[in-house]
Amino acid sequence: MRKGGRRLTYTDRLMIERMIAVGQSNEMIAATLGCSGMTIYRELRRGGGREKYTADYAQQQLK
Repeated sequence: MRKGGRRLTYTDRLMIERMIAVGQSNEMIAATLGCSGMTIYRELRRGGGREKYTADYAQQQLK
């Protein structure tokens, strides 16, 4: 599991986008990335929601 305090990278966001596209659950995404389900929930909210999520949009929201 990932250590606390490390932020999601653009590569992580691309993985989230791909996993959503194939129908993976938030829990499975979190387990794959080694983070909490709450981190995925917040990331999806930042990126426009599960239906609209794109790694590029989520990355832009950090600026």
